[in-house]
Amino acid sequence: TIKDKDEKYGRYLGEIILLDSSNNEINVNDLLVKEGFAEYKKY
Repeated sequence: TIKDKDEKYGRYLGEIILLDSSNNEINVNDLLVKEGFAEYKKY
């Protein structure tokens, strides 16, 4: 995780990775962007 020092709320940013039933990694962050529920932001 990364602490956001520039932003007034001081949020923590992180990358979420899960394993499916076949032990394949699923990057939840990328999945949310792909499905239109999030967008990439550079901090």
